[in-house]
Amino acid sequence: MTHDTDADVDVAIIGAGPAGATAAALLVRSGLSVHVLERSHFPRFSIGESLLPQCMHILDEAGLLSTVEAGGFQPKN
Repeated sequence: MTHDTDADVDVAIIGAGPAGATAAALLVRSGLSVHVLERSHFPRFSIGESLLPQCMHILDEAGLLSTVEAGGFQPKN
């Protein structure tokens, strides 16, 4: 999903959180080249960061849901 070279890309996304990662996956799936810029190392510890149940269908559409589920994260009730 990301490029290691300075080659031209169609889209640059700043931030690889849930929104940035999903946007990147959807753009790549549509055939665009994407470069994701993120200053933090993942996975990172962050209190209060969560995904609401309404996000799951978007992650599924982007092909990311199985990866998120495999992470074994604490579900939000």
